[in-house]
This record gives sequence, C-alpha cells and structure tokens, in this order.
Amino acid sequence: MQPPLTRASRQLRSESLPLFYGTCCFPLQITVPDSLNVMVSLDEDAQPRIPESGAQAFFDNTNSQHLARIRKWDLTIHDSNGFSGCCKFFANIQLSADGRSFAVDLKNIPAEDRDFKCHEAIRVAIKRELETYMVEVANRGLSDKWRSEDLHRIRCCLFEGVFVGESDFCRNYIDI
Repeated sequence: MQPPLTRASRQLRSESLPLFYGTCCFPLQITVPDSLNVMVSLDEDAQPRIPESGAQAFFDNTNSQHLARIRKWDLTIHDSNGFSGCCKFFANIQLSADGRSFAVDLKNIPAEDRDFKCHEAIRVAIKRELETYMVEVANRGLSDKWRSEDLHRIRCCLFEGVFVGESDFCRNYIDI
C-alpha cells in the first residue's frame, strides 16, 4: 500500500510517509452486513467484530500514527441484503488538515424499481448518521484520529441510516 519510494532509506521513509497519508485519498469498499449480524454488533458492551475484509485488514495493519494522518476517504458502500434497494452509495469523507472539522458528501446509484423520494430519504439519513459520528472523530486528539473500530462504527452508521431513511420515507410519503 505504501509507495515503493519509502523503502529507499529510513530518512526518505520518515519524511515521505506523513505526506503520503496526509494527502492521498484512500478508497474503502464496505458491505452493509445482514441485519442479524449488525443488531448483535450494536450492543455497546460487545467487542466490535466484523468479517475480515480488505478494509478491516487495512485498519488493523496500518500503524496508528499513519491512520491518524489520513484526511480523505472514498467509501463505496454495497447493501448486501438490498434493505435500501440501492446498488451502491458513494461517500467522500474529508477531515481538515488540523483534523478538527470535516465534510461528508454522499451520493447513490438508485435501483430502478425504487422511488426517488425513498432514495433521497435514505441518502439524507445515512449522511446524518455519518456526520454525527464524524463529530466524535473530529473531537479526538490528533494522535488518535482513526481507530480500528471506526470501520465497524461506520458500517453501523450506514445500516442505521438505511433503516431510519426507509422509516422516514414510509412515515412521510406513504398513506397508511
């Protein structure tokens, strides 16, 4: 994952890695897990456990100092069970250079059989969940900006956003 140039010498490595992690945009693919796994995982006392994936391996295997420097993430979010009826969501999360402020941009590619208003309700709810969580991340110290459990928490935000978005859509747009 790190550029080959960082293997040339210790000095070059120590000078280039902070720049690499601080300026690159890191792509992650996340699958919203099935409802049973998420509901079990949402228990606050439980240790976060998600299936091994490339994204989780990245979090687990990257030095905490390097994780703390990351300021840009591009998330591709797949809904494995079709709860949202969407094929994919794309989220761009950016922290400011000092790590104290952030921006979340969320787009989706809607499935053809779903109402646009439903997609919009889900997008708004997921964005709200991610922004709420990002306030917590932004309030952390610079040396502890990103943690391994953040991937799990982001996945929970996504699932909660889908659930809340569909509920909001049903409550506001469907005559019961």
